[in-house]
Amino acid sequence: LWSNGSTTTSINVSNSGTYWVQISIGQCSNRDSININFISAPTINLGNDTTVCQGQTLTLNGGAATSHLWSNGSTTTSINVSNSGTYWVQISIGQCSNRDSININFIAAPTINLGNDTTVCQGQTLTLNGGAATSHLWSNGSTTSTINISNSGTYWVQISNGQCSNRDSININFIGAPTLNLGNDTTLCQGQTLTLNVGSATSYLWSNGSTSSTINVSNSGTYWLQLSNNCGTGTDTIHVNFSQTPFVNLGIDTNLCQGQTINLYAGIASNYLWSDGSTNDSISVSTSGNYWVQSSNGQCANSDTINIIFNTFPTVNLGNDTTLCLGQTITLNAGSANSFLWSDSSTNSSILASKAGNYWVQASNGQCSNSDTLSINNTDCDISIEIPNVITPNNDGFNDHFVPIKYLGITSATLKIFNRWGMEIFSTDNLLKGWDGYYKNDLCTDGTYYWIVQYMTINSESKELKGFLSLIK
Repeated sequence: LWSNGSTTTSINVSNSGTYWVQISIGQCSNRDSININFISAPTINLGNDTTVCQGQTLTLNGGAATSHLWSNGSTTTSINVSNSGTYWVQISIGQCSNRDSININFIAAPTINLGNDTTVCQGQTLTLNGGAATSHLWSNGSTTSTINISNSGTYWVQISNGQCSNRDSININFIGAPTLNLGNDTTLCQGQTLTLNVGSATSYLWSNGSTSSTINVSNSGTYWLQLSNNCGTGTDTIHVNFSQTPFVNLGIDTNLCQGQTINLYAGIASNYLWSDGSTNDSISVSTSGNYWVQSSNGQCANSDTINIIFNTFPTVNLGNDTTLCLGQTITLNAGSANSFLWSDSSTNSSILASKAGNYWVQASNGQCSNSDTLSINNTDCDISIEIPNVITPNNDGFNDHFVPIKYLGITSATLKIFNRWGMEIFSTDNLLKGWDGYYKNDLCTDGTYYWIVQYMTINSESKELKGFLSLIK
């Protein structure tokens, strides 16, 4: 008795499930069961037979399965094919397997060679041949096997034999016979160089025999060039003149004294332009400054600059000739200058003199100098001062001023007058002028006044005298 109700000795199973059978002999029976699982066989499709271009590689994929076995013995999921042939794969999932095969044909791509890049003379025509192929496509849109070219450019063709194609390109340059232009006749300055350059050609021949593409010209003359290429010959001529550049030398920077004049000469040239706007070949300069000139012969010019400084003459005044008391000294001052030279060889700006003689000094500002001379005499001077004790300011010509009666050997003195209450009513540094008896434009009253004289002797001694005087109108 089977689980499906059958009572035969055996049954055929085609569906997954659990099946049992119970068997009996008399009243004795036994049972057994089995689980059966039906699974799908793996699906495989390598695709249609195909044609591939040589040099390419085709990947065949066996799909998902437990195991793979290829016609070349490989057990990988996929293989790469690069040769013609029939390829099969058997794939398995458990005990279930499946197989597929494919025929692959590798064919050669068409060969194309348009040749090397080339140069063609203008007016000619070049035929490009795409070779044998099923189809052609040119860069200009043509589909013929050949095209004719008459213009410069890059041209390509793509040819095909069925699904396999190839491509090649070529650069074509159409040139004419060489043309050249050495430029207009020109004038340069001596010392300059002119480079004549005309670009590319097959061959060069210059008037000086050179066969290079350029030459450097540094001498006056007529120069010609003959150019050649595969398409013809061209020539041109140029005249080059080298003009003398004027020589200009204004000299070194210089110092002069005020009142002098210097003449600046620019040399020989056709044209001149000075810093002050003058166009003469020379200028006369009497003031300090930077002076420049540009001299030219046509387009060839030269220039120079000079700095000129006019120094002032120093002012020197030692004063009038003088007489000194024996032992007395005097300071001689030469004023302001850059350098000094005295008659005693001193180089200071001042000296101290006491002896009789002629003293001179030369003061200089650079090369500009001035001098002066002073004569000093000596005399035996007494040192004494006598002051009167009365003043009568009545304009009678006698004792109208309070001045010293005797005044010897005194270099400076100060007089001060005080009234009886000690108030200062008069002061002067000119003792010889003295006091006229007035205070604030009013004549003082009769009476006794106190005076003080402070003075300096020729021996540089500071002294003081005091006393009383009577004012009587």
